[in-house]
Amino acid sequence: MATPRFLTKSRFKIGLECPDKLYFVHHADQFPSQKLDDEFLLALAEGGYQVGELAKLKFAGGTEITDPGHLKPVETTQALLAAGDCTLYEAAFRFKNLFIRADVIVKTGTHIDLFEVKAKSWLPETEFWNKDHSAIRGGWQSYLYDVAFQEWVIQQAMPGFTTTPHLVLVDKSKLAAADQLNQKFRVQRNNGRISIRVDEQKPVDTNLLVSLNVSREAQFLRNSDLTVGDQSLSFPEAVFLLADGYEKGSFFNRPVNRTCQDCEYRATPDQRKEGKSDGFEYCWMKKEGFTPPDFLKPMIFEIWNYRKKDDLIVEKRFFLDQLNRADVGTTDTGERQWLQIEKRASGDQTPWIDHDFLRHEFSRLTFPVHMIDFETSSVAIPFFKGQKPYQMVAFQFSHHVIESDGSVRHAGQWLQDEPGVFPNFDFVRALKAELDKDTGTIFRYATHENTVLNQIRDQLEQSEEPDRQELIDFLESITKKKTGKEVYEGERNMVDLREWVVKAFYSPLMKGSNSIKKVLPAVIHHSKFLQTTYSGTRYGTQIPSLNFNGQCWVERDEYGTIRNPYDLLPPVFEQEDLLELAVTENGQSLADGGAAMTAWAKLQFEDVLTEERQRIRQGLFRYCELDTLAMVMVWEWFRENAVAGSAY
Repeated sequence: MATPRFLTKSRFKIGLECPDKLYFVHHADQFPSQKLDDEFLLALAEGGYQVGELAKLKFAGGTEITDPGHLKPVETTQALLAAGDCTLYEAAFRFKNLFIRADVIVKTGTHIDLFEVKAKSWLPETEFWNKDHSAIRGGWQSYLYDVAFQEWVIQQAMPGFTTTPHLVLVDKSKLAAADQLNQKFRVQRNNGRISIRVDEQKPVDTNLLVSLNVSREAQFLRNSDLTVGDQSLSFPEAVFLLADGYEKGSFFNRPVNRTCQDCEYRATPDQRKEGKSDGFEYCWMKKEGFTPPDFLKPMIFEIWNYRKKDDLIVEKRFFLDQLNRADVGTTDTGERQWLQIEKRASGDQTPWIDHDFLRHEFSRLTFPVHMIDFETSSVAIPFFKGQKPYQMVAFQFSHHVIESDGSVRHAGQWLQDEPGVFPNFDFVRALKAELDKDTGTIFRYATHENTVLNQIRDQLEQSEEPDRQELIDFLESITKKKTGKEVYEGERNMVDLREWVVKAFYSPLMKGSNSIKKVLPAVIHHSKFLQTTYSGTRYGTQIPSLNFNGQCWVERDEYGTIRNPYDLLPPVFEQEDLLELAVTENGQSLADGGAAMTAWAKLQFEDVLTEERQRIRQGLFRYCELDTLAMVMVWEWFRENAVAGSAY
């Protein structure tokens, strides 16, 4: 007998996002997902598990339903409800082929208060509605549909009861009343299951959570029609259509749109070799009649910063060679977009470089040049008394130096991973020690580092650190700020290398992305200098490195294509359970900032053995070093094209 398939709250949200994804969930053995459970990662990285446990303390004295499956937890829930007034965690309700587990319910007589707990920030001025109160704001729809679905299932499963839905959120206006609060909840794993161990010796502060009655919002959503595929349906009709479709494995044939570009149901080359199918390609073949060769052609999804992709899709213009000059306009952005379209559509693989811009920028540099990169986190539950939720935490940096003779060295790094230690002020002290040795130009990539340092500056303003003013002066010297009455630009303000990329460089190999992880393999492909310099074993021997010894960064795959150096990072974990697969790319390497943030959260909130902690630390160091080395390589490619043969 086949295992029954229920539409849960998570699958309901998937169905709202794209009903055809339920087809891929139903046929998961055939269609692999590259998402690797993002909700799990986000919950660990931002402290969502701790928020859930804190909510249980806010609604203390309850009973947790721990039964697995779909039948037994419903029976246990019903028995406890029948016994009298109660508070339940993970209460289970089933109606036909719908099944939910509610975070918290409080039953009083024949009334149920439903509390959906989210590790999402909230402020007193937050608005769920648009200006004329005719619709729910887009950023809140997913959360409110979630609780509206749960309330509706409970109403169907419990006739004769009334319900009131609530969202429990993290109040960013509140200050923590106790130290070490975020260390009260320790994440534990046993046979793949996540649980939280509560340290009874640590203080409690449930005032960081706010409970909001969302009856009006939930009712509005349930009274509004929903579009499923190409059908406009009432809320109950849409729910049962999604439930029946998921249970039967139906394909809804929803029209394609721009959100398809982010579809997670993409098969890797290795998965294809194993006989797996690509969900993205499956959709476009069924819906738009694509054939396999069509997927080799550059599609409109690649266009950088283009806002009219849905218009092109309506016109059945899916490929770059179907666009004309008028489609992008004549602004600076339009010029960049047209450059990309022309090169990609024609198969021209040569890069475009603005040599004059680069020469001008290089003439302004002061040596030695510094490349810095940060790793940061924003955890829901604060570290210390007096801090607000989701304050920025800077836990790591890497620092490369380029001298006037062109020599490169990995000059410094810093990581604070001790559980419960707020790192920001020591982070700034260590960074200052690295950068105060000279007046050389400092590079960052994108705006993140500037944003982080501005937030730490604000934290220092409220602190009682003995060197507070000295650290503030340092931060103001290397940053800029334009907020309200605070407008300044430091005399050594960091240069944004990404801006150089946007203004002066484009390679068709980047496919419209300006991410350092897309730019790096492109510049290596185009640069003989980089291929020579970073082949063999020079990095970590002749080129000083703090984490690598004789590392070759230029390797080619079976087709002769240069591999992305980020794919060459060594393994971080020895075991490959759910978490470790999630925080590594293809189960092997730390691959992006989100993965680093999750690995750091593991060190903070799990009881990690010394040997494993050292492995993760080394993985974080290697990843962050590659980020600043990537900046070095991009800079060297620009130098190669701007000042080759001249003194610098």
